[in-house]
Amino acid sequence: MTTTIWEARYVLLLIVSFCDLGPIYIQAQQPLQSSTKEISEAYYSRAEGRDQSFQVVLPANYSSDAKYPMIVQIFGSASLLPTDEYSFIRVRPSGRGVWGYRSMSRYDVMQAIESTKAKYSIDEDRIYLTGTSAGATGAMHTAALRQDVFAAVVPLVAFGNDLPLDNFRNLPLRCEHGVNDWTSAIGNVRVQFQKLDKLGYDAVLNEHPSAGHGIRMPPPETMEWLFRQRRDPSPKQIVHTCEHPRDGTAYWLKIEKFSDPHKVARIVAEAAADGLRISTENVAQFSLDPATAPLAKDQQLVIDSSKVDWHQEATNLRLIFAKQVDWQQISKLPEDVDRQRAYGAGSAANLFQGEPLMVVYGTGADDKSNQFLQQAANVLASSGGPTFKPANVRFPIRADSDLGDVSLGEYNLLLVGTLQNNSFLRSIAEELPYTVKNGELNAGERESLKLPGSVLSSHYFNPEHPDRLIYIVSPYLNEGEQNKFLQNPRHFLAGSDGFKMIDQPDLMVRGVDLRIRREMQLDSAWNFINLPGQERRVPERFSDRTHLGFAHLKAMWRASDVDVALWWGPEDKGLFGGYDFNWLPSLDPSSYTLADYLVRRREVETMTATISAAELTDIFKRWISTRELTTLPEINEQNIDPGEDYRIIIPMDLVPKLGIRRRILSDVAAGKAIAPPQVANEVFMR
Repeated sequence: MTTTIWEARYVLLLIVSFCDLGPIYIQAQQPLQSSTKEISEAYYSRAEGRDQSFQVVLPANYSSDAKYPMIVQIFGSASLLPTDEYSFIRVRPSGRGVWGYRSMSRYDVMQAIESTKAKYSIDEDRIYLTGTSAGATGAMHTAALRQDVFAAVVPLVAFGNDLPLDNFRNLPLRCEHGVNDWTSAIGNVRVQFQKLDKLGYDAVLNEHPSAGHGIRMPPPETMEWLFRQRRDPSPKQIVHTCEHPRDGTAYWLKIEKFSDPHKVARIVAEAAADGLRISTENVAQFSLDPATAPLAKDQQLVIDSSKVDWHQEATNLRLIFAKQVDWQQISKLPEDVDRQRAYGAGSAANLFQGEPLMVVYGTGADDKSNQFLQQAANVLASSGGPTFKPANVRFPIRADSDLGDVSLGEYNLLLVGTLQNNSFLRSIAEELPYTVKNGELNAGERESLKLPGSVLSSHYFNPEHPDRLIYIVSPYLNEGEQNKFLQNPRHFLAGSDGFKMIDQPDLMVRGVDLRIRREMQLDSAWNFINLPGQERRVPERFSDRTHLGFAHLKAMWRASDVDVALWWGPEDKGLFGGYDFNWLPSLDPSSYTLADYLVRRREVETMTATISAAELTDIFKRWISTRELTTLPEINEQNIDPGEDYRIIIPMDLVPKLGIRRRILSDVAAGKAIAPPQVANEVFMR
């Protein structure tokens, strides 16, 4: 009898690695069967205009006459292989080397899936998603926003934060996690599963008492569970939240437009005996597919507690509803005469969603300055995700003097240069929502801002091709500042990683020292939002982001009944090769105001836990005494009571740092989320 990979016994190995992970499980694999086909496939990436490779493995008995389940495996050192017992097709997207699986990495995953479905015989109701470590968080984020594609999700040794957990109403999941995992500490995952349990969803956390961060394959019982799962293409209840309309699709329902593009939209639909009931939050338009929606011709439709008259039009495949004063059915989605692109939050992240993109740099300066702009363009052409590393992408690059044969209406454009040295930018300057004259910025109702020593970046539609986007990176820098800028130009692409979309400024002025001088957002009509508080400058101490962290610390402390609140300190050295989990920026007190800070909309997730006095003393010696962590109230060895346990509150992203102690946070629970106005009160009002 053939031995399957899931019948193999776990082997416990002690491995010393750069992360010092401790005991981990590695699962033995059977050799690749001789008749199994491992194939290098590729899809055509419209984003870059070239092929992008991915891997497919077919079962030994593959036949186009049969339908096969598909397992999509993202980021992991081990590989699931089809066997005689389980015939499936495995797909491994590259993810473009982008951590977090948003922006270009999520595009890569979805394109690999669509390409495989088009070429091979796939059972579309049995598409499963799994990933390891960063791939697990990627699997969760991908599945949450495309819940209608997958039948089940299996994240391994990670889970992720800032997840729209509501969206897993119809998407069962099993998480395999090591209790001794000090890279992705289990306390964080336990908190997320507490939330899922409160929602009543089919979500199970399988804890492995002796395992660390090395679980690379689901155990046999999870694989057996996985292959029993089937997607319901027409569920009778849907819950869906998202930050952008492009992520608004869930089965037979689609959010088409937000009321406020800088708030999360949420829609809940549930079939009842007499029809369909839908409730909305921040939704201005939505549509549904009558072919798959649980709504018969003689049934009623209730939206936000009001009955809405509806009918099926022969020419429309979808039913479309819009909210003006009340909800009503409309015949089609309204379109502007010039087909102007609908505004969506996210700023630079909107460049990295799969549309064709071209980088255009200016050549209107001296040779040295032109070379600088070309160098910057070359770096930005390999962007598509987090700022700390390049993506495995290469967008086409053109000089502004070499656009004669380019059909610019086919591309979103990343424009590098200023009005003085980028001729294309200069040609559209009068159509932009801001002006720059004599090195001074004027935008909206804000006071003018001097730009020397900083980089102006902005997100807007292309005035010459209104259905396309432009993103402008204009460096107003001297030669020394240019060299600093070239160390990492990605820092000046606001929101490019795709995290916290509704927070991102559409106009940002940032010094070459990375201190932010101005942040502004646009409304749904592409006009700057006039936020209050532009006369309230941020205090001088916020030129150091440590003080912004302390403001979060105080907001956590005031909102919670705990003994100690912890946040990153000024000497924090980052983790995993220097990655900075402390995402707070530094602010420039010479110009930054409350009006700038109020572009922030997303809450900060927190968690609470109980630690002993001995553990608190250990944390003090490791990080508090070295100023790598900050606490409220201030902690020292003298005020730690040896006989007490301490209730702490921390941001969720701080868990990996505390995991270095090889101690599990006990009695964990979700803490109160910290809203930006709470932090603003600490920064500007006191």
